[in-house]
Amino acid sequence: MRMAEVFISYRHDDSEGWAGRLAEAIQIAFGGSEVFFDMESIIPSAEWRRSIEEALTSCKVLIALIGPRWVSAAAPSGQRRLDNPQDVVRYEIASALHHGIPLLPVLGNGRKLRGL
Repeated sequence: MRMAEVFISYRHDDSEGWAGRLAEAIQIAFGGSEVFFDMESIIPSAEWRRSIEEALTSCKVLIALIGPRWVSAAAPSGQRRLDNPQDVVRYEIASALHHGIPLLPVLGNGRKLRGL
Protein backbone atom coordinates (compact mmCIF):
# COMPACT_ATOMS: atom_id res chain seq x y z
CA MET A 1 0.00 0.00 0.00
CA ARG A 2 1.47 3.38 -1.05
CA MET A 3 1.23 5.96 1.69
CA ALA A 4 -1.28 8.72 1.08
CA GLU A 5 -1.00 12.33 2.17
CA VAL A 6 -4.72 12.78 2.95
CA PHE A 7 -6.57 10.43 5.31
CA ILE A 8 -10.38 10.54 5.27
CA SER A 9 -12.05 9.54 8.54
CA TYR A 10 -15.82 9.02 8.62
CA ARG A 11 -18.59 6.85 10.01
CA HIS A 12 -19.81 4.35 7.40
CA ASP A 13 -23.43 4.51 8.53
CA ASP A 14 -23.40 8.31 8.74
CA SER A 15 -21.51 9.73 5.77
CA GLU A 16 -20.15 6.99 3.50
CA GLY A 17 -21.59 8.58 0.36
CA TRP A 18 -20.15 11.99 1.16
CA ALA A 19 -16.80 10.40 2.03
CA GLY A 20 -16.70 8.62 -1.32
CA ARG A 21 -17.44 11.83 -3.24
CA LEU A 22 -14.83 13.72 -1.18
CA ALA A 23 -12.23 11.02 -1.90
CA GLU A 24 -13.04 11.17 -5.63
CA ALA A 25 -12.71 14.97 -5.69
CA ILE A 26 -9.33 14.85 -3.93
CA GLN A 27 -8.15 12.04 -6.21
CA ILE A 28 -9.08 14.07 -9.29
CA ALA A 29 -7.38 17.19 -7.95
CA PHE A 30 -4.22 15.61 -6.52
CA GLY A 31 -3.99 12.06 -7.88
CA GLY A 32 -5.48 8.79 -6.68
CA SER A 33 -2.53 7.71 -4.57
CA GLU A 34 -2.74 10.83 -2.43
CA VAL A 35 -5.91 9.76 -0.57
CA PHE A 36 -6.40 7.08 2.07
CA PHE A 37 -10.06 6.04 1.86
CA ASP A 38 -10.58 2.74 3.68
CA MET A 39 -13.03 1.28 1.16
CA GLU A 40 -10.44 1.60 -1.61
CA SER A 41 -7.10 1.72 0.21
CA ILE A 42 -7.15 -1.35 2.46
CA ILE A 43 -6.38 -4.62 0.69
CA PRO A 44 -9.14 -7.14 1.59
CA SER A 45 -6.70 -9.64 3.14
CA ALA A 46 -4.83 -6.97 5.15
CA GLU A 47 -5.16 -6.48 8.89
CA TRP A 48 -7.25 -3.31 8.83
CA ARG A 49 -6.10 -1.74 12.12
CA ARG A 50 -2.46 -2.03 11.06
CA SER A 51 -3.30 -0.55 7.64
CA ILE A 52 -5.05 2.36 9.32
CA GLU A 53 -2.16 2.96 11.74
CA GLU A 54 0.39 2.93 8.90
CA ALA A 55 -1.70 5.36 6.86
CA LEU A 56 -2.26 7.64 9.86
CA THR A 57 1.40 7.90 10.80
CA SER A 58 2.43 8.81 7.27
CA CYS A 59 -0.34 11.19 6.17
CA LYS A 60 -0.01 14.98 6.12
CA VAL A 61 -3.62 15.76 7.11
CA LEU A 62 -6.67 13.92 8.44
CA ILE A 63 -10.06 15.05 7.19
CA ALA A 64 -12.77 14.14 9.70
CA LEU A 65 -16.05 14.05 7.81
CA ILE A 66 -18.80 14.72 10.34
CA GLY A 67 -22.31 13.76 9.32
CA PRO A 68 -25.61 14.34 11.12
CA ARG A 69 -25.27 11.24 13.36
CA TRP A 70 -21.50 11.37 13.90
CA VAL A 71 -21.78 12.43 17.55
CA SER A 72 -24.90 10.45 18.47
CA ALA A 73 -24.02 7.13 16.78
CA ALA A 74 -24.52 4.41 19.38
CA ALA A 75 -23.52 0.79 19.89
CA PRO A 76 -26.25 -1.85 20.40
CA SER A 77 -25.75 -1.32 24.16
CA GLY A 78 -26.87 2.29 23.78
CA GLN A 79 -23.42 3.74 24.59
CA ARG A 80 -22.30 6.51 22.27
CA ARG A 81 -19.63 5.07 19.99
CA LEU A 82 -17.56 8.23 20.39
CA ASP A 83 -17.30 7.52 24.15
CA ASN A 84 -15.80 4.08 23.52
CA PRO A 85 -11.96 4.11 23.35
CA GLN A 86 -12.18 1.18 20.87
CA ASP A 87 -14.33 3.14 18.39
CA VAL A 88 -12.48 3.29 15.06
CA VAL A 89 -13.32 6.94 14.34
CA ARG A 90 -12.25 8.00 17.83
CA TYR A 91 -9.05 5.97 17.40
CA GLU A 92 -8.27 7.60 14.03
CA ILE A 93 -8.72 11.12 15.38
CA ALA A 94 -6.87 10.48 18.66
CA SER A 95 -4.00 8.86 16.76
CA ALA A 96 -3.72 11.79 14.36
CA LEU A 97 -3.66 14.26 17.25
CA HIS A 98 -1.10 12.13 19.12
CA HIS A 99 1.20 12.15 16.06
CA GLY A 100 0.76 15.90 15.50
CA ILE A 101 -1.10 15.43 12.22
CA PRO A 102 -3.29 18.40 11.32
CA LEU A 103 -7.00 17.69 11.64
CA LEU A 104 -9.52 19.25 9.28
CA PRO A 105 -13.12 18.75 10.45
CA VAL A 106 -15.68 18.95 7.64
CA LEU A 107 -19.40 19.08 8.35
CA GLY A 108 -21.39 16.94 5.96
CA ASN A 109 -24.66 18.28 4.60
CA GLY A 110 -24.13 21.64 6.37
CA ARG A 111 -25.32 20.19 9.70
CA LYS A 112 -24.61 21.80 13.05
CA LEU A 113 -23.09 19.64 15.76
CA ARG A 114 -25.15 19.01 18.87
CA GLY A 115 -24.29 17.09 22.01
CA LEU A 116 -20.52 17.39 21.76
